[in-house]
Amino acid sequence: MHGAVALASVCAGVKLTARDIAGSEAQAESRRLVAYVSAPAELAESDLQKFLAEALPSYMLPERIIHVDDIPLTRNGKVDFAALPDPASVRPLLSTPFAEPQSDLEVRLRQIWSGILRIENIGVNDQFISLGGDSLRAMLILGQLQTLLGVRADFRLVLNGTIRSLAASIEGRTELNPCTALTCRKLNRSPLTHLQEHLWFLAQLDPSARNYIIQGGLRIKGNISLARFNRAWTEVIHSHQALSARFIDKDGPVQCFDAPPCTNLELIDVSHLTSSEAEELIAQFRRTELKDNFDLGQDHLFRARMVRLGPDNHLILITAHEIIVDAWSISVLLRDLQQRYVDAVAFCPENRASLSGYAAWEKRHVSPEALESQRHYWRRQIGDDPPVLSLGTGRARPQTNSYRGASHPVLLGGDLSSRVREFARRNSCTIDNVKLYVLDARLKRVPVGASGELCIAGRCLSAGYWQDQDRTDRCFLPNPYDGGQYDVLYRSGDIARISTSGLLEICGRSDNQIKVRGFRIEPEEVEVALESHPAIAKAAVFAEGIDEDRRLTASLEPARENLSSREILAHLRNRLPSPMVPTAFRLVDSVPLTTSGKIDRARLSSVPYREIETSPSAEPRTRNERVLARIWEDLLGAERVGIDSSFFDIGGDSLLSVRCVTLARSPSTSFIEHRPSGSWRPGKRRRHPTTWLPRTAYCLCPP
Repeated sequence: MHGAVALASVCAGVKLTARDIAGSEAQAESRRLVAYVSAPAELAESDLQKFLAEALPSYMLPERIIHVDDIPLTRNGKVDFAALPDPASVRPLLSTPFAEPQSDLEVRLRQIWSGILRIENIGVNDQFISLGGDSLRAMLILGQLQTLLGVRADFRLVLNGTIRSLAASIEGRTELNPCTALTCRKLNRSPLTHLQEHLWFLAQLDPSARNYIIQGGLRIKGNISLARFNRAWTEVIHSHQALSARFIDKDGPVQCFDAPPCTNLELIDVSHLTSSEAEELIAQFRRTELKDNFDLGQDHLFRARMVRLGPDNHLILITAHEIIVDAWSISVLLRDLQQRYVDAVAFCPENRASLSGYAAWEKRHVSPEALESQRHYWRRQIGDDPPVLSLGTGRARPQTNSYRGASHPVLLGGDLSSRVREFARRNSCTIDNVKLYVLDARLKRVPVGASGELCIAGRCLSAGYWQDQDRTDRCFLPNPYDGGQYDVLYRSGDIARISTSGLLEICGRSDNQIKVRGFRIEPEEVEVALESHPAIAKAAVFAEGIDEDRRLTASLEPARENLSSREILAHLRNRLPSPMVPTAFRLVDSVPLTTSGKIDRARLSSVPYREIETSPSAEPRTRNERVLARIWEDLLGAERVGIDSSFFDIGGDSLLSVRCVTLARSPSTSFIEHRPSGSWRPGKRRRHPTTWLPRTAYCLCPP
């Protein structure tokens, strides 16, 4: 079969041709490669796709392979491309019979699928993958579902499903509320996107960090008109609003687009240098750009220069902060540059959504509930404490990250490539993702719908727990599957099951591990630390609340009277990291036990208790402490903040901590207290002003 497809001369009944489909838009992003094959009907499109994937590089793979009775020819014997059928009108040869939609929702879903997959005749029982769908097209469909129908569907329901199964999953929902479409209007000021908020927060923590600076280059081979190129460059830079952004704090972070972006493309001629000298100078330019830090409060967060290596050889060096661009948006910019240089008339960026428009749309339509749902989903997927990736280099990790990286491609042979693809197909995963095994106590697969322990194997699995051989021996076991490809199996402790729709559902834990504020905590470890205090006879630790309000609570049987929270905290802070220190302590007459003598954790929250003696926080004494206490009260909605109050214990979070520091630094906040230079003893004068925070303010971020 494979030989027949690869060489038409092997079998006269098989012919293969390919067509570059541009579509009516004639834009670069609408071009696609489609193959037409005259072959026996039993050759499925998926089989042909697999074969081509082994024989061709990815950029040469056709989007679809369409069966035709014969390849049409012109009178001089060449392929008559105009006579080939329109790909959109041809349904792939599938094993499932064609079925029409039976409801309005199925009709609308088919319209969405047809628009993304560019196939008109889609049956409601046709598998998305069999229609040529992939993860990128699945994401596009999810976007259409949210925009047109107001539905947030699970990614896997599209990738592994049909129109009918997708309709069934969303038919009973009552929140069908289409989102307002993005507008092309540009705003002078807008909120930040959620991703930008994350990057802005990190920049506030460490303004000197360079790990979110991206840098790249574009080689241009061939003779170009510099004047024409500069006109194209200027117009394209102006069309990308993000390149003019700067960021200020105005009752929270805001991005402004009140100044035009810098379109100056400095030209540096190094054509008189040797090749090695030119490359060394380019490397020096790169290092210089990386040393010059970005001030998010100013513009010019995007820098570029052109290096002339010869009359037909140029290089554009780009350095930017990732808060305004990423690798994908740079690729769009470069594509725009090519199109504008080749055909200025065809370049029409006015119909695109702007960054400011998208940020405002996201602020309006992406609700806190949706974000919490996504956060909860990803915490289930990757855990709260993912293992450190071991690269197997034989070198110790440096104490300070350099953030330097590199890629080294490795070419796999045809046989190994086939085995890897077959492995991915059998286990319903991509080539790059770890296997997510659901096994019973004997490490045997459980049937669909039954619960078992989630076990993981793959190339990104760590070697074990750091300095904890006992846990490593319990959780990292020899892998009985895969014929030795991945020889270690990790027992995650999560209880899970595979649903009838193919989704992995997390049902709970097989141990007592709990998650608090993004940290995995073993209650037994905290209990051992508590019981090492001579005044505590017995301790039991549990979590109260949900998600961000989840807190660690300890129930204590005291061994003596007058036990205070201050002495317990002092004891624990010498033995446990901060995330494992309980934030609430309760005194109980006895810790509830099961009949086997173990802690009855299900009853802990309902046991009668009395409050432990707390040490009141002292009132602010100086003017500075009073001003800062008011800032904390306003930000956190707290009634009374003392100088020993813990920021996070009274409702603070990471983003609010940055807001607190910003307000403290604001010139409008006048609370500078002059203290003496040299010694810090009271009574002397300090030469330079110092900003003061309450005593616990130095710990603004959880470790």
